[in-house]
Amino acid sequence: MSSEIEFTRVPGENKSWKLKLYALSTCAHCHRVMSFLKDHSIEFEYVYVDYIDREIIKKLRADLHEKFGRVVSYPFLIVDDERYIQGFIEAKYNEMFNIE
Repeated sequence: MSSEIEFTRVPGENKSWKLKLYALSTCAHCHRVMSFLKDHSIEFEYVYVDYIDREIIKKLRADLHEKFGRVVSYPFLIVDDERYIQGFIEAKYNEMFNIE
């Protein structure tokens, strides 16, 4: 699914999860997710979908829809290639990453 896409890795001390973030460069919620992960030193990879070729985006969206049964909107964070969080609600992120 993401083999054609080049992700940017953001290092962090906490490497407990394999995280791939699909974001838009102009999306405030996407930037909030990135800030949240950085603030908690959680390592992740991201790609700005609006910088990707349209044909690759179409395939990506179809693949994500098939895998997760969800129409993709951004931010879309895949956790360990088996779960996802869509949007940004801080309480959901706190729960997912065991932050009190």
